[in-house]
Parts: sequence; C-alpha cells; structure tokens
Amino acid sequence: MLLWIILGGILAFILFVIGLVILFFPKQRKVGAILVGAGMILMIASIVGVFFHFKQLDDVNNKVLNYSAGKSTTEPGTQEAKTYQVNHKTTENNIDLLVKTIKVEKKPVYSTMEQKEMPGVFPLSYL
Repeated sequence: MLLWIILGGILAFILFVIGLVILFFPKQRKVGAILVGAGMILMIASIVGVFFHFKQLDDVNNKVLNYSAGKSTTEPGTQEAKTYQVNHKTTENNIDLLVKTIKVEKKPVYSTMEQKEMPGVFPLSYL
C-alpha cells in the first residue's frame, strides 16, 4: 500500500511540473492551472497517506511490544485447570478410541530459544 501511495505522489509531482510548464503558454493557461491545482492536491493527499501509514505501522509495533512485555496474570504457584466430560468413541482401522475427559490447564510455557515465558499459550492434555 505504501508503494502505491509513493508512486501516486511521484505521478502527482510530475503532473504538477507539467502544469507549471503549460502555464507559460498563453493559450493553455487554464489547462495548466487545472493541472497545477490537481497535482498539488494529489501531492498533499500522498504526503498525508504516507504519514498515516507510518502512524498505523507505529501503532501495530507498539501493540506488539506491549503484548510481548506483558506479564502473566497468574502467580507461578497457581494453575488454572478445567476438565470436560466428553465420552467420545470412534473407530478407525479396527482400532477403538474412547476419550472420556479432556483437561485444559493453564501453565507457563517456556520458549526453547529464549528461555522465558510466552504469554497466551495454553497446552492441552488428554486423559
């Protein structure tokens, strides 16, 4: 998107310069004035678009930094767990599978590369 905004700004500048050149011909001044005005408006819109795009990019960057710097809301000693009774039975390839309960636990999950807790990850365990 930013590339199209920049290309639009470049084309608007070219339109502006062509309008300035046409202003010097007495018979075509009206067309030159229209081209200069349109070129200026499009250049201003392009500049505003570039600033808006960078502001949006900065907002996303700040959200990512705030999320990654967030701390876990639970204390290290406490764990949240929910158990669901399913009683699901399925048969495939002459193998009977019976799932009675599913337990969902919220515990810290550690990154293997950075050796730190990763927020927002919930491991599942099947019983």
